[in-house]
Amino acid sequence: MIVLVITGTLLLTFFIGAVLHEVAHALAADVVGLGVREVQIGSGPLLCRTGLGRRLVELRLLPGQGMVQYRHQPKSWRRSRRFVFVAAGPVCDLVLLITLMAAS
Repeated sequence: MIVLVITGTLLLTFFIGAVLHEVAHALAADVVGLGVREVQIGSGPLLCRTGLGRRLVELRLLPGQGMVQYRHQPKSWRRSRRFVFVAAGPVCDLVLLITLMAAS
């Protein structure tokens, strides 16, 4: 029974981390002027697909990875904008780690 609780807790933690990571990428894409087309959370078989505004959101079976696709690359695209988009996920992970360490 303990093994099931630990496994469930671990999967839930991976799922929450993946959601926050991908949401951080999507928010950063909006901030730097990219239109987010699709946010995919997880990998493997599709569990649920829904629209959220002009975005397609997919939830998949296996947590731990995801993807954000943006609509277009603006003509005024700069390295700093791409850096903000790419770095948003790991920065969110770091903030989550620090928060959990402080809470424990």
